[in-house]
Amino acid sequence: MVDLVSIVAAAVIIILILIIVGSIIRWGIRLIWYLLANAILGIIILAGANLIGIGVPIDWMTVLISAIAGIPGALVVIFLYLIGIPL
Repeated sequence: MVDLVSIVAAAVIIILILIIVGSIIRWGIRLIWYLLANAILGIIILAGANLIGIGVPIDWMTVLISAIAGIPGALVVIFLYLIGIPL
């Protein structure tokens, strides 16, 4: 027969595995929301720059920079475009 110590040890291991998997999933969801929010803010800033006549292209590279770096990333993209360095 299986003794009580083995059952308790197995239950503890299963609970620890579930906690670790849950933490990894939660971290991934947080990262996705962070990147999505930054990408939307970056697109809004780049579109605002286009509305005032700067003409920064909104493509995958500029959105990726904005998604990773947020508002400062969008401002850097605009600055680089203004000094003549295309992305």
